Amino acid sequence: MNSLKEYFHTDWAAMTLHDWLGMGITIIVFFVMIGLYVYVFHPANKERLESHRYIPLDDDDLEFQTGLATRHPQHSPKHSPEKTGTEEQK
Repeated sequence: MNSLKEYFHTDWAAMTLHDWLGMGITIIVFFVMIGLYVYVFHPANKERLESHRYIPLDDDDLEFQTGLATRHPQHSPKHSPEKTGTEEQK
């Protein structure tokens, strides 16, 4: 038991400013994570969070399609093959 007590011993007087800042940031992040877990896993917030479920997929797809359509109009999903004028696509 004595070696375990020595292992977890902290010399508070020898801690530098960086040690105190690191410990403070660690404690703050710990409590923020607990708050986020409570918020995310609370049943009352399920409907609100589920409504935003596909935002990352929708935003990336929309940006890809609009960017591709402005750079290469022939690859636009709204572009019909009849309007290209090439024989391969007719």
